[in-house]
Amino acid sequence: VLLAQTPSPKGPLPAPARGLPFGVASRSRRSSRIEIAVSTDEPEPIGLLALINSTTSTCATPRELRFHLIVPAESRAQLKQSLSTIFPLVSVRMYSLDLTGVRAKIIRHLRRHEREPVFVSPYRFALAYLPQLLSTSIKRVLWLHTDVILRADVRELFDTPLDGFPAGGVEDCAHRLRTTLNTSHAAAAGYDPDACIFNSGVLLIDTTQWLILGVASRVEFWMEINLRSSNLYKHDSPLAPLLLALLPIYKRLPRAWNIAGLGRRKLSSEELKAWQRFWQNVGVRYDANPQAPALILTGAAGGIPAAKLLHFSGRFKPWLTPVPSAVRSDGRAVEARCREEPASASASDVRCASLWVPHGDEAAGALGWSRRDVQGAALVAAAAAAAASGTHTSELSAPPLQQEDLSQLPSDGAVHVTIVAEEAAPFGLVAVINSTVAHVSAERLRALHFHVIVPAALQVLTSRKLGRIFPPELLVSVTAAPESRLDKLASRLYAVGIATSPMELPLLWLHLVLPADVHRTLLLPADSLVLTDISELHGVALNGKVAAVFEDCSNLFEVYFNHEHKLFQGHGRATCAFDVSLILLDVRAWRRDDLALKLLELLGLQRRTENLYLSQALAISQTPAVLLLLDKRALRLPARWLARGLARDSWSHLEAAYWHRYWGQQGVHYTYSLRPVRAHHAVASPRRETGDALLLRFSGGVYKPWVRRCDASSAPAAAVCGRRWSDCASLWWQYVAEANVAMIEAHDTDPSGTLLALSTNQRPCVADPTLAAHGAPSKAFDADLAPRGGVTQPVAALAGAGSALRIAIPNSSLARLHSYGKKRKGKRNVPLQIKVPNGIG
Repeated sequence: VLLAQTPSPKGPLPAPARGLPFGVASRSRRSSRIEIAVSTDEPEPIGLLALINSTTSTCATPRELRFHLIVPAESRAQLKQSLSTIFPLVSVRMYSLDLTGVRAKIIRHLRRHEREPVFVSPYRFALAYLPQLLSTSIKRVLWLHTDVILRADVRELFDTPLDGFPAGGVEDCAHRLRTTLNTSHAAAAGYDPDACIFNSGVLLIDTTQWLILGVASRVEFWMEINLRSSNLYKHDSPLAPLLLALLPIYKRLPRAWNIAGLGRRKLSSEELKAWQRFWQNVGVRYDANPQAPALILTGAAGGIPAAKLLHFSGRFKPWLTPVPSAVRSDGRAVEARCREEPASASASDVRCASLWVPHGDEAAGALGWSRRDVQGAALVAAAAAAAASGTHTSELSAPPLQQEDLSQLPSDGAVHVTIVAEEAAPFGLVAVINSTVAHVSAERLRALHFHVIVPAALQVLTSRKLGRIFPPELLVSVTAAPESRLDKLASRLYAVGIATSPMELPLLWLHLVLPADVHRTLLLPADSLVLTDISELHGVALNGKVAAVFEDCSNLFEVYFNHEHKLFQGHGRATCAFDVSLILLDVRAWRRDDLALKLLELLGLQRRTENLYLSQALAISQTPAVLLLLDKRALRLPARWLARGLARDSWSHLEAAYWHRYWGQQGVHYTYSLRPVRAHHAVASPRRETGDALLLRFSGGVYKPWVRRCDASSAPAAAVCGRRWSDCASLWWQYVAEANVAMIEAHDTDPSGTLLALSTNQRPCVADPTLAAHGAPSKAFDADLAPRGGVTQPVAALAGAGSALRIAIPNSSLARLHSYGKKRKGKRNVPLQIKVPNGIG
């Protein structure tokens, strides 16, 4: 933890050994090479310049140095030219990660299937495969990160005996194994949770022993374990599998050869205690403050040798543009400090980052490489990692959508939005209209046309409500659903075992209701929010497809279908599913190809679809049928645009594992669990460059944001959104004014046309479903709150005095009552009160 002589930050670049000019090496005095390997995917690796310069400057025999750089093929030529300009006599060799299929091996162990995006750069895992990438003549190699600088002759480190071990590293007892991985995992049972780890920024490797002991295979084994269990270690960590592979079999190197953490600004409580004990043992006073990163001494003391290598690990690299620092009570900036004279109480401290400047600033300036801030660097690194992994950039951001040729759109430029609503209190309908209007430009607002389709009994009431809430210049058409057609359709559906109301299957009849001049429409569910200009989505180029849908790779086709069925031929088992309710529809093509009839042929328990679906429940749901129908006919839109499932109380195991990998690889860390549902990209004010969702759907469960929570116990099961994991309902309520709640709840009108509202205590409320499963004292069920796939779990609610079970359900959901009644079989003397609001009956 100590440093040798400190160069002046204001002085010139330190000259290489023997006083030669910058970038010029001295004559070799030894025949053996010093092999140094570095891997990076940065387009402009400024840290690499400081690493090479500091290494050559401090080495007594710089001509013996040879740098092996593993870099992307597209940046290899430019980087080689840049390095030859600054360091003309330095020996540099460049390698491809594709050599012997290394890249493919790494990516295969980072995802479950080929459609899954990977956000971690495979270059971070190149260390495990060094002997395969380098020449077989290289028997020893020093692995370094690009954020280190040398303060002593690297020959001393390179010649350190490894005594038969495959690698040597610096032990880090400020961090324990339990802080890096889940030591309670069954696979880690043989490891001591309190074992000290090592820092992988500096490793000395014996390539022969590395191959004999199969270290690469060991790393792959632990990556596979984490891939399948999802909770052994963080998905963006290349250190954890390396630790598990090397902890018992690595040589401890002197601590002075890796002084890490200089790019951090805060320490954990365990780190504070470790540093406090360390400095107490050497008689140095240390200010133990969480916002005072470790004090680094820049001179030998207490028998400790001077530090020989500084490692700026952490977010705040010294070459990044300085950001406003937090300030402690004593007025000092919160960042790592370095001291030259540890024994002197009056010694002045300097910013550790200033020690890096003489090695890298001038070289970066000579090449014209720009310095970025922390956030900009993170975005560039994420894009480079995605490119190296073959992940499309749409997985990192919400990119603009390719727009249709104007000749293919209506001449009047109308933007048609269709919403099907069947609730007497249309909270969702009001929110989706209001959020759409709030984000559309004033010019496009005049072209916006909402087509609201409701049951005939609710047409007048819904029309009056919307007329009171929205201004008259907003074009909203409230149309009654065709009852006679829906009755006939209901009979056909019932014949194949589907009791779901046809109102919930608009793709079967929507083309019959919309006006003939509507060529395309955006079908929005009433549980959605629109946080972007809807005209961009409405005008997307379909390229001959009949629809556009938002992809969701947390579920694959293999979850729904028997892949051996003849109707599944031509479809892939690993094909990603998509949202079947939020769809951009080419109405003319839908009519022309008679796709409503084709969809009807895929629904239900029919001879044609026998054994097609993996379960009987899937056969009577519209989701698998729409997936199969539109798989080849729909344009897939970026998944990052849409955050869905925000009304659910939990994920399935497969979904939880997927999202844990998806966000974990991007550095968003949270405990692996099924509940609550987490949507990191669902925020109130989305930004495209950071990949925030532009559309939200409160779908899939009972936690609709407009439904009251019965008590505080409901909150833990509700979905959480955003960077700080707040209740997702707060996003929705920004688009429904409290003044309009009574108007939305109105169930009838008096003779003068005044809306009559229900009393507040009659509104349904929802509680944690797991409480209901364990026998909550008061039970009620609201079928409108149940998942669209059918009743799966009673919902605990406060239903008034007594043991009465109050059920408020519209006629569209009456069929579900039968399945719920079966669950009550054998329980006597439970009065059943069906309360039907006016206008529904």
